[in-house]
Amino acid sequence: MEEVAVFWTNAQPVVYAFVLSVVPRFQDADDILQQVAVTVVKNYNKYDKKCSFVGWAIGIAKNEILMHRREFLKNKFMFDSELIEKIAAAHEKEPVKISNIRQALDVCMNNLKGRGKQVLEMRYRSELSIARIAQILGMTHGSVYVLLHRVRVALQACIDREMLAGERDNG
Repeated sequence: MEEVAVFWTNAQPVVYAFVLSVVPRFQDADDILQQVAVTVVKNYNKYDKKCSFVGWAIGIAKNEILMHRREFLKNKFMFDSELIEKIAAAHEKEPVKISNIRQALDVCMNNLKGRGKQVLEMRYRSELSIARIAQILGMTHGSVYVLLHRVRVALQACIDREMLAGERDNG
């Protein structure tokens, strides 16, 4: 049991990054990740230790996503099976890079301040609509869109800087 806990602890950030990359709602991604963890523990005796644990766990996540997709097929934001396969393959190949991007995102999110951070959290953590955010903050829809765009651009630039700094430190 301790062995599966160690493997899962190391694989979980990569699996979660994969799930988040194909499931649009954080709540759904969290539910799927929890189900993946349960399935990993229940089926650990079937895991072939000659294979990558991350790849095995991503395979389970892929199946959970596909089951979720079938249940919520009306959701137009879900990716099709072929795209999920391609994204899974990319995540299996680059778990370290994905983990580094996640760490860079965490650093950059912590550096955000003011209204930009507030709008980003309202949109993605609280999952409020643009209209609701505009209403709460007394802004126009357009100004919320512009602010979100600017924050996303700033986050991307920050992530790029963090990744470059990490490459210099490791290279």
